[in-house]
Amino acid sequence: MHICTECGRVHEDDLDFCPHCGSTKGGTVDPALIPPQFRIVNGPRGAYVAKVDVKRIYIALALALIPGVLDIFGLGHFVLKKYLSGLAFLSCTILAYYERFTGYFGVDETIMFVATLAVLILQMWDVFRIIKREGGVF
Repeated sequence: MHICTECGRVHEDDLDFCPHCGSTKGGTVDPALIPPQFRIVNGPRGAYVAKVDVKRIYIALALALIPGVLDIFGLGHFVLKKYLSGLAFLSCTILAYYERFTGYFGVDETIMFVATLAVLILQMWDVFRIIKREGGVF
């Protein structure tokens, strides 16, 4: 198996040229030369991408779900290094707790429950989306 240096796709050893872009076999790279922090994929963006740290993914999911049930949002985003999204969800946490303890905005408890449930679902969906985009386990 070789990787074309022109288009980045994987093709078999017995081919003299890349079936995707037509470049000669001289323009290929042996997969053994790919650094260990990368994995081979055969997709439109090239033949190898960075490996995903699965442990970090599970930590992000746990920090999105478990504190999220307690209305603490955004912690999973910080693990995934999406700091702006994490701050946005954390500000929802601050507003929710401020309203619950002071009643400043005068929001009914049912509406507050539905709003925090919606934020929980939104943050979980966003964490899944980020993980999937990074080539994670989903």
